[in-house]
Amino acid sequence: MEPRFVFIDSGPFVIDLAFPQDPRAGLTRRFLERVRTSGKGVTAVVAVLEVAGAVSFHSSVEETTRLARRFGELYGVRVWPETRRLYFEADDVTARLARRMKLGDALMLTAAESCRPRASTFITWNPADFRGRTALNVVTPQQFLRG
Repeated sequence: MEPRFVFIDSGPFVIDLAFPQDPRAGLTRRFLERVRTSGKGVTAVVAVLEVAGAVSFHSSVEETTRLARRFGELYGVRVWPETRRLYFEADDVTARLARRMKLGDALMLTAAESCRPRASTFITWNPADFRGRTALNVVTPQQFLRG
């Protein structure tokens, strides 16, 4: 049974937009289509900015800006927080960094755990970076598609 909401890390979006030759590209596309159809996907403003940064190397300023502004519409996901403002308690992020997380991962997980309505699953192509560091169910897009 699919969870009510799933929180998506930046990786699947980066693969979809910037690395079409990646061996995971087809699976990633199927996953993103399933999420779009379900209407259950959520991602963070931090993820949108990471993706915009990744595609900026082969996109114009206008294309990059449009992607960042229309990301939710493009992928059929909610962007959290809906205010599109970045706000993190330094102590919350520091607690994650102290558990040997990279800053981007710490920010992403902090956003995922504060998301409303709550997500039950965190989807990433790098599950080892998150497992054991959250109460969220951490799975890859492939595992999600398998159910």
